[in-house]
Amino acid sequence: KASAASMLYKHPSATNDQGWILLNMVDTPGHADFGVEVSKSLASIEGAVLLFDSVQGVQAQTLSVYDKARALGKQILPALTKIDIPSARPLEVALAVSDLFA
Repeated sequence: KASAASMLYKHPSATNDQGWILLNMVDTPGHADFGVEVSKSLASIEGAVLLFDSVQGVQAQTLSVYDKARALGKQILPALTKIDIPSARPLEVALAVSDLFA
């Protein structure tokens, strides 16, 4: 089941007088069986931070979410996780992600 969290982020591009942007973060399940739930979550957002595991590399379920977000015209910001783990391959994964976003 997807879970969500919200936070306020102060940024000059905010359209309100206070300069805050409301960020709603939705953690969607990666398993293929949850494709409909992921699609519903993506339909309710403007953009996504897509997390790539520096140990596992680019995984099929992450590519599936990427493809769905792209098909819906969402802005996607890639980010690497677990870069501090000794077995992490951040440069290799970053290059693979770069190829994906090229």
